[in-house]
Amino acid sequence: MAAEEATFRRPPPSAAAITRMDEALPWLQQLDQVDAKIVWQRAEGKPWKVVCWNVGLSRAAAHRHWMFALCLIAWKLNGKRIPKNISLRQVLDVRKMQ
Repeated sequence: MAAEEATFRRPPPSAAAITRMDEALPWLQQLDQVDAKIVWQRAEGKPWKVVCWNVGLSRAAAHRHWMFALCLIAWKLNGKRIPKNISLRQVLDVRKMQ
């Protein structure tokens, strides 16, 4: 007789958790599609290997895109204007200086 695997379900999210998610989802709409996908998958707890496979980037490139996206979200939340022509490298260089 084979042992059946127990499947555990997470409890439903609280109202506060749903509200926080509703507040955070618009942040992803302001990002490039690939960057938003990386941020979402990392928030889901997916390992870098899976994220990299899904977006077609190396681990280092995916990490740079993730950091860039988080910096843009932080700028926006802090009320700063995001320059239209700013590059990934410029944002990450500014972050290193701080």
